[in-house]
Amino acid sequence: MKRRPWLFLLLILAFLWPSCGPGAIAPADTVAPSPSVPPSAEATASAAPVPFSPVPGEGVLMIIGRRGSGDGEFISPQGLALDAQGNLYVADMGNARVQVFDSEGNHLMTIGDPRFMGPRYVAVDDGGRIYVTDASERVHVFNSRGDPLQSFGQAGSLPSQFSGIADLVADAGGELYVVDSGNNRVQKFSLLSGLLFTFGDQGEPVELLSHPEGVALDAQGNVFVTDAGNRRIGKYSPGGTFLRSSAGQVNTPRDVALDRQGNMYVTDGGRGLVQILDAQGQLLQELGQGQLEDPSGIAVDESGKIFVADTGNHRIQVYAPAREGPTAVPLPTPEASPTLTLPPIEGPAPWPMYGGNAQHTGRSQAEGPASPTLKWLFRAGLFANSPAIGADGSIYFGSLDGNLYALSPDGAELWRAAFGQISGVPALGEEGVIHVGIVSPVEEMFYAFNRDGSVGWAYHIEFHVVESSPIAGPDRTIYLAASNPQIAGGALVALNQDGSERWRFDTGSRIPYSPTLAPDGTIYVGARNGNLYALNADGSLKWQRNLAAVSSTAAVGNEGIVYLGTSSGYRAVNPADGSQIWSFSPVDGEADSTPTLGAGGSVYLTSNTNEIYALNPDGTLAWTFTAEEEDEREVHFSSPITLDGARVLYAGTREGELFAVNPDGSLRWRFSLPEGGMVLVGPAVGPDGTLYVGGGSNLYAIGQ
Repeated sequence: MKRRPWLFLLLILAFLWPSCGPGAIAPADTVAPSPSVPPSAEATASAAPVPFSPVPGEGVLMIIGRRGSGDGEFISPQGLALDAQGNLYVADMGNARVQVFDSEGNHLMTIGDPRFMGPRYVAVDDGGRIYVTDASERVHVFNSRGDPLQSFGQAGSLPSQFSGIADLVADAGGELYVVDSGNNRVQKFSLLSGLLFTFGDQGEPVELLSHPEGVALDAQGNVFVTDAGNRRIGKYSPGGTFLRSSAGQVNTPRDVALDRQGNMYVTDGGRGLVQILDAQGQLLQELGQGQLEDPSGIAVDESGKIFVADTGNHRIQVYAPAREGPTAVPLPTPEASPTLTLPPIEGPAPWPMYGGNAQHTGRSQAEGPASPTLKWLFRAGLFANSPAIGADGSIYFGSLDGNLYALSPDGAELWRAAFGQISGVPALGEEGVIHVGIVSPVEEMFYAFNRDGSVGWAYHIEFHVVESSPIAGPDRTIYLAASNPQIAGGALVALNQDGSERWRFDTGSRIPYSPTLAPDGTIYVGARNGNLYALNADGSLKWQRNLAAVSSTAAVGNEGIVYLGTSSGYRAVNPADGSQIWSFSPVDGEADSTPTLGAGGSVYLTSNTNEIYALNPDGTLAWTFTAEEEDEREVHFSSPITLDGARVLYAGTREGELFAVNPDGSLRWRFSLPEGGMVLVGPAVGPDGTLYVGGGSNLYAIGQ
């Protein structure tokens, strides 16, 4: 995010100029105004020592407070924050106040305000301003002395309103991220201009938040959110673009803090402990077992000391820094081959990229299993995508654990390359070269790997990340969609086979979808601004058409018709100008998966409900398959469809199942992935009909 020096000056003027206080953060119709300095507000100071437990538990340096209403006593303390001097701020919810302590636990000040109904979380910015979220669904702002400056928010679900307001944090520019738990989102505010944007409540299923609570920023300004309903920690760019999620073994993640190394400290209210995870989300250490009851807020100081709000015991526990040089808890995987022997490449790859080919038809010539049997599973560190399959049978897939994996057909690891988090499916080029983009914003890279795992070349896409899957053209051109999370911009880039840039087309909008290559050489890509772009082979614009909101990667039939999902349903558009040929809206759910195209012109679609649709070439409905609940387990299809050589359809679900549907729309079989996990990309089909599908952090091989 760009720094704006003038913003700091304006903030100072805003706080010194009385007329700028009330209701400045949002329009009057969405924010209840409040006086800038209520006459009965008070901040009291003291230097009284705080009661300490005489017998701290293992690893505990000191315990601050006990149940009560005096200075240094608490009733259900919740949020914690540290300022630049190491002073500790505690949202003393049950006493309707905020208390401030020095680094040794001595009470310094109490902030009491008649507007407080129950302070939940507290934050302090670089200028010493104090921000408090309150049960009244408001944010209250105070100066460093505890004098009220500003207040905003009210109950509701509209922009700038809150339901179950939770944690908040200020970035380096003085702007606020506020967790709106009941509305399943995070809202970002400027104290001068009001609401800037929201995230977590729109987008792909993996981006969505469910009852978030805690929030923290890393040194780059990336936003970490405890996603309690999904039992994970989500990472977003400063602009709200989803980057990855980390699960660890959390049951009910409440709050999160980060240290200088990027390690995450997570309070787990359900298990009554603190988890320490590394930057990739792997478990390093657990502490507080048997010592904490319903822990909530957490903070880590410059020396590594860990402050935990022991909410159920009405106290703050301070733990010693995490042990030196923690070792990640290993995750089991099949044994790697002791020596790497590369089989020869014979013929074309059976599934070389997302959707099986550069047109993303989702179609394979091989026939899948008549009945499903798990052949093997491979555990990656975090979310595993479905793979690309090479001509030699090797399997390549990326993971949000930061690795590109290469496996043999029997599931043994050939190699892994740790170059950054990957959210797309690799694209295989000539001679088996593996092309993959990195989604984590630190790297800003796109790579070509040789079959032995060595780097063939690297392309630096400054300020950009690759959120989707690249494609490899028959002329060896590589196409990738890049997004700039800082300014919500994007570009489609064409690279030569040596990694040099052939051309670049800027869309001015984020591009979370994969490009698609038509048989005539036209390249199609949709962007977040609602436009579908058609580019000539030289990168010049052929046409663009605004479709209100594009919601999937496009697929192109052999006749050139373009199929994709939009906010108003699935559409078939004319390749000459982008005009609509037909549209189809699911009965329920969203049109957010890449359409799958049969050889005879049939089109197969999912929604995020329990239905699969087969359409005739003219867009009329041929049949609908409805998946039934089993053992009260709902079904939500979450992946595009894969079509095999016998015209059997395969689709994965959010609940961790894989369905096979016959060409007439009847159920062939359903298979529960042994360790579950959401399926976001349809299975890849191997030459022998084995289905390879990513579910959660595992890659599954399902055969006859």
